[in-house]
Amino acid sequence: MKAVFYEQHGAPEVLQVGERPTPELQDHEVLVEVVATSVNPIDRRLRSGELQEYITRTFPVVPGWDLAGRIVEVGTKVTHWQVGDEILGLAFTWSIQHGSYAEYCPIDAASITQKPASISFRTSGRASFGEPDRLASAQRIRPTPSGSICLHSGRRRRCWQCSHSHGQAPWCQGLHHDQRQEPRLRQVARR
Repeated sequence: MKAVFYEQHGAPEVLQVGERPTPELQDHEVLVEVVATSVNPIDRRLRSGELQEYITRTFPVVPGWDLAGRIVEVGTKVTHWQVGDEILGLAFTWSIQHGSYAEYCPIDAASITQKPASISFRTSGRASFGEPDRLASAQRIRPTPSGSICLHSGRRRRCWQCSHSHGQAPWCQGLHHDQRQEPRLRQVARR
């Protein structure tokens, strides 16, 4: 498979584009054909060698955590997903080697959610680290077609309004606000 990877820590110049073996699947994972991904600040930090005391690397490393794509293979212990499902997810592990800057990426089945049919892969691939969790929560809560819910992310001082319409999966939208609104948003999120 074609991938972006690095074989040592360093500046952007250590990144290479080339062929890598398609990763082998673990029992609890799905293999995703990556349609879209995004570049995040954590990718630069990990490539430069930061956070080694928390996140280990096995070289060569294919960076990238966010992804959107189609499942092409399912691990033997995965029961709720099947080949062809369109998903988005966070390919995070505490020991990185196979990320989303590649044609295929293995990801824990617990770290994905269904891609809403109403949004493109390109938009899905830009989803932030917490978006899969917010979408999964919205899918479980299922707001009424005319209503919405607010999932609050206090760490980033952001409220996520998730809405639902007939025949479409919920979609979450970040609503920026200033600190003066923080108490009101906490109150709404608790309802």
